[in-house]
Amino acid sequence: MTGGTSASDEWQNHVDKIEAILHVALRELRKEGVSGNETHMNREFYFRILRANQQVYRQSPAKALSNPPTPEAQNLPSRSDAEPDPRTKKIPDFQWSFIDHEAEDPDEGVRTYVIECKKLGKPDRADWNYNENYANHGVLRFVHPAHLYGKDAVAGAMVGYVHSMEFSSIHSEVDTIVSTHAIASLPHPATGWIAGGVSTIDHELTRAQGVSPYKLRHFWVDLRPPAVAV
Repeated sequence: MTGGTSASDEWQNHVDKIEAILHVALRELRKEGVSGNETHMNREFYFRILRANQQVYRQSPAKALSNPPTPEAQNLPSRSDAEPDPRTKKIPDFQWSFIDHEAEDPDEGVRTYVIECKKLGKPDRADWNYNENYANHGVLRFVHPAHLYGKDAVAGAMVGYVHSMEFSSIHSEVDTIVSTHAIASLPHPATGWIAGGVSTIDHELTRAQGVSPYKLRHFWVDLRPPAVAV
């Protein structure tokens, strides 16, 4: 890159902007008391992301992004994929891509920050456990070859919409399931659980395929009724 800035610096700047915007957007979800199924939550989250980006832009244009995330699109192909590769048919909740214009090979110059979103808490029905789903159909998708979200990137995110249960109980259930897949244990948030706010966990994943290690940042937004958020 020109001006003494490397491609890795530009990518990290992209990641930092995204994660700051996500934090603002999730706080707005909490503030406005948005609820519903995952499809509805993701739709509302998308619009909160757009509002958050504008809010950031008005405060500091350099910290905003000029393109929105892409919801529910197939994984972008990677030059190292087999042909055909089942992972290119998988659909993350959101993708926010970055192009390294100085890449030696433009075919390998795209990095995608993937955001997968799941509800967390007590199941609403016997055949669908939110916490198990978060691990098996969320975290695992960043590691398993059949999905391998963010294959060529070094970072992405899981968003947890916490609608019930104590944080510690949810964490214990998710961590137990994650561990059964030989994935690194889920750490606790460095700053502790934030009742009524957004708690973040940095989770380093080792992957047999794709870029490794991979930093998966978990954003757990507390959407529990106030009487439960203790």
